[in-house]
Amino acid sequence: MTRGGCRGDEPVIWSDTATCRAIPTSCGRGDLALALNATAIPRCGMNHAALRHFNRSSTRTCFDRLALARRSSNADRRSHAEGRFRLLLVGVSNCFHVWHALVQDDMLVFDPMPNLRNRHPGCLNGAPDAYLKSYHPHHVHYSVLQVFTPNASIKHKTMASCMGVRAIGGGRLKHLTQTLRPYDVVAIHGGSWDAAYVSPRNGAALEETWDRDIAVMLAAWPETRLVLMTATPCGGTKKMARSSTNGRWTEAVESKLGRFTSADACEWMSSEFNGIVRRLAKKYTPRALLLDAHQMTTSRPGTDVFGYPPGIWMEQKAGLHFAGTETRAARDHHRARNPPSAAGEMTRALANRLLDMICPTDIP
Repeated sequence: MTRGGCRGDEPVIWSDTATCRAIPTSCGRGDLALALNATAIPRCGMNHAALRHFNRSSTRTCFDRLALARRSSNADRRSHAEGRFRLLLVGVSNCFHVWHALVQDDMLVFDPMPNLRNRHPGCLNGAPDAYLKSYHPHHVHYSVLQVFTPNASIKHKTMASCMGVRAIGGGRLKHLTQTLRPYDVVAIHGGSWDAAYVSPRNGAALEETWDRDIAVMLAAWPETRLVLMTATPCGGTKKMARSSTNGRWTEAVESKLGRFTSADACEWMSSEFNGIVRRLAKKYTPRALLLDAHQMTTSRPGTDVFGYPPGIWMEQKAGLHFAGTETRAARDHHRARNPPSAAGEMTRALANRLLDMICPTDIP
């Protein structure tokens, strides 16, 4: 796999936009104007300035180049005869939002966010669940995989849909391998359901099954590379308060609201599940790379606070989801607030980090 500006396991620091605006190139490479739209910028690599920032154009150039490299290698002619690069993101809803963030860039229109909740109950077939049309003819797909634990008892009210059918761990990656054409890169991001909705949790069985499924996938798709993402942590437990007299926001304090996710589930996800991810990434090196989404999140100032401001997380104490911006208009609205909201920034930063890991080193 082509390595980009920063290794996926390389620690990230964050700088506020005002600091980077003075000398943008001190904070990264690529489309820095797009990066400066955010309230904070992730930095890593040499002098903390090696991370590349991709827009729609440079992402397409990346996919074009990777497709050409595959075609030139004469590997898997059937999948790549038409010059298509194939990228698959597999995992939970946070993975779904990272997938969509691949088009949340400088363009006026983003691909519409598909609704996956009302799908046919018999849809455990060979088709991915969602496609990004903006990168046609390249294939940028998402497929649901909620639970990695095999034979799990799941405490979650799901509809009789793909969301329910595919919330059964064990064998899902093997099924995809048997029914889909090979992908150039498969990125896997899970953990939240295994931590919050599986009872009892079984890390040993999860690791054994996931290990076996990865081995099957890599054997069946010999040119495929994996990106294993650590689970992001639970959201903050503190909340900002606004003064009724002067309208100013005051320092965050511990919220008295009930937790969305239990403390033990948050701890299990951050420790045991992420330990499994790191061990498997190490085991399957060099075909697997680690993207440490957990460190990337916890290193950002303000992640101990939920809701707005700063707007990193949804309005849930110890929730599992980042606040999102599914359209360009929504993103512009959040940035125009006073103070600006960071909604959508974390999923976009994770999507950009994935591109930085897989794209040729001279782009952009």
